[in-house]
Amino acid sequence: MSDLRKVNPGDPFAIPARTYNAFIDAALAAKAGQFAPGGPVPTSGLPGGWCWVKNNSGAALDRFAVLGIDAPILAPSPYDEAFQNQVALAGVTSTSVSHTGNFVVLQEPLAAGALGLACISGVTVARVYVAGEGHRFADVKDGDATRLASGATGSARILWKESGTGQVWAVVRLAGSACLGDASDPYEMLPAIADILTPDAQTDTWDIHSQPAGKHGVKYRGPRTVYVHADKAAYVFTRDVIHDDEGNITSISAETKTKVLELEGHDPWIEIVEHNGKLQIKHGGPGVARHTVRCQAWPGGYLELHYDQFGHLICEIWDP
Repeated sequence: MSDLRKVNPGDPFAIPARTYNAFIDAALAAKAGQFAPGGPVPTSGLPGGWCWVKNNSGAALDRFAVLGIDAPILAPSPYDEAFQNQVALAGVTSTSVSHTGNFVVLQEPLAAGALGLACISGVTVARVYVAGEGHRFADVKDGDATRLASGATGSARILWKESGTGQVWAVVRLAGSACLGDASDPYEMLPAIADILTPDAQTDTWDIHSQPAGKHGVKYRGPRTVYVHADKAAYVFTRDVIHDDEGNITSISAETKTKVLELEGHDPWIEIVEHNGKLQIKHGGPGVARHTVRCQAWPGGYLELHYDQFGHLICEIWDP
């Protein structure tokens, strides 16, 4: 028997789930103009950046709660015109894996299974759990439909928030993609020119989620090579730089020291001179300079290698 049947005055009145869902589908179709092909698109009556959302979290939610986007309520078929004319989404409890940058903020309270308005793009009030007072971005809080979570990056830019940590009120801008950060005053992970040949590995690290206070972004030098006279060996120092799937640097490790060359039974004479901002490394050798090789050793930096007539390296000039 169909659930879509009329009732008489005095009859017990209970709406089966399928009937209620049919009402919702019909209402959405009507709002989308499905019953009047070619009619105006009703989304024009909504504030910019708002859409309809159905609360499929399983719990009643307050205004400014957060739902992860699951799927359109009306599939393209058999609701082709309604799907095209009216954005209506099913929302679920957010997870960081599935809903980072993929969520809405409710603009009215919603009972479980109810349909209401939500902000999907633009400026809205929101509750934000602030883990670090210097955080300027926010995104979904894993398994929490009541609020966003602050961070060093995120798809929502915090335009204003109450002071302190923990849950606060905030005004955020939902951008729909990872927001660009700030590198105006970066933390510097690099030795000075005069210390570039230090034989000790640098132990400092950097993580996007726990940046040094007052600093924004990071600046570092790539691999460096150092000859240690006492060891008669050359070492290369490298850092592991981790990028996320959008190309953003998320962490930089401490330096790792690796021996790459050892001179057995040879005691070369080496002199290091700084001149006009360049490091010149002079090697003792039996001849005079006859050959010069200039190569790009890193972006923006060059290394000149001078050899004598016997092919011995007698001078290196490092130009950063």
